[in-house]
Amino acid sequence: MFTSILLASILTLGGTVHTANGRGVKGVPVSNGDTIVITDKNGRYSLPVIDDMSVFPILDGKWKVANKSQVGNSAFPYIDSISNNSNDINFLIEKCPIKKDFTINAIGDVQVGDLQELDYASRTLWPELMADSTAAFNLWLGDLVNNNVSIYPRVRSMLERLPVRSWTMVGNHDRDVDSVRTRQTASFAREIGAPTYAFTEGNVTFIVLNNVYGDGARSYKGTLDDRQLRFVNNLMKILPKDRQIVLTAHIPLAHISNKDELLEIIKDRGNVLALTGHMHAVSRNFLHGEGVTVHELVGGAACGFWWVGEKDWEGIPSALMQCGTPKGYFRVNFTPRDYEFSYKATSQDDTRQASIWVAGIDTIQSHIPDLKDLERGEILVTVYGGCDSTQVKATIDGRLHLEATKTKSMDPNVARIRELNSKHIYPTKHSRRNPFRHTASPQMWRIKLPEEYTDGTHRIDITASDAYGLRCRASRAFSFPD
Repeated sequence: MFTSILLASILTLGGTVHTANGRGVKGVPVSNGDTIVITDKNGRYSLPVIDDMSVFPILDGKWKVANKSQVGNSAFPYIDSISNNSNDINFLIEKCPIKKDFTINAIGDVQVGDLQELDYASRTLWPELMADSTAAFNLWLGDLVNNNVSIYPRVRSMLERLPVRSWTMVGNHDRDVDSVRTRQTASFAREIGAPTYAFTEGNVTFIVLNNVYGDGARSYKGTLDDRQLRFVNNLMKILPKDRQIVLTAHIPLAHISNKDELLEIIKDRGNVLALTGHMHAVSRNFLHGEGVTVHELVGGAACGFWWVGEKDWEGIPSALMQCGTPKGYFRVNFTPRDYEFSYKATSQDDTRQASIWVAGIDTIQSHIPDLKDLERGEILVTVYGGCDSTQVKATIDGRLHLEATKTKSMDPNVARIRELNSKHIYPTKHSRRNPFRHTASPQMWRIKLPEEYTDGTHRIDITASDAYGLRCRASRAFSFPD
């Protein structure tokens, strides 16, 4: 059983939460990523000073911090040591309309290691985000960079050019890896923003955690340290019972060492969504505790498979992920009580939320060991974000309705690229090898067309959904050879 502890500290810092006219706002929670205190009638608070901390208010959906930056957590000051503290950290907040329904972009690892890879991101992901002013915000799921904190100013400058606010978190490649554990987020906190915090949009409170725990100079493990467990525990005491909760971190919660302690803290919270990254593959996890089910959406990577693979006509690496999902991100649509989500592949239309392979058409099929035995009219569907409970349905020519069955197989595009790698056809000059393993994708479904539909030209429309919010669609036309 986890017990909440209030850290003792000799030093404290204080400040006010106030409006533009200088009026202090009563009843606002303020935290150092461990302790949470509530502002008094004058809007004042006082917090213990601890090493490697950021200070932030936890506002409800009708308030926001008046921050000129487009990076939301940049407004939360960082204090790197007990001896370096201020007694006057004030927060100017302002009213904002409560959004009952809103959409966010949940973006996994961009992971740019140099300016060349930053250019890849600027020509794939950024044009889409710059054209999207309807999203409430962008949530970046860690690994903005790839072990190169010196390019944080460039990445920050890119974030500032987006039309909606960004909220960011630390990944294992975002750290000062030569520092001790308590300093590994220092560059991130100074250049980008606080690594641990919480904020509210509409009726949803997003809890941003740093679960990358430095284990030696360069290695790490996935866990939540005591101060973050205390932070979540203290937060559960003040959040209304009808508030939706979204846990966000870089490493999937299903893989951290103390997930059971976290589940104990959030018990009786019903259905909780978790948004994580790290894996460079899309997947779904389900964690069950007393009175709580955490549905974890592992968001893949905006860089795909680390910016490798054959380059397209613009010189951008294809970077297809092992699960068969192209580089991209998830859009999550929230209502006051629920949410839905779908995958958005960068540089592809919104309706291409799955890939559809029809056997018996592409002449390369006979050269691919994992595809050559497929019979004419067999269809493999890769549902971006699908899981075991997902139902996949197909309509052929608007009249024949078929149900797809889950299957254990490689994504056809992964199988093709892997075979071309083995034949030394890929990579071509100036491209880097995409090192696919012979592994089944968790996102595969199979359809067998009736014999009368294995000639001529047809249209297939795919829809996929499940009780946990996935909404997916894709279509294509196909024509069999005579």
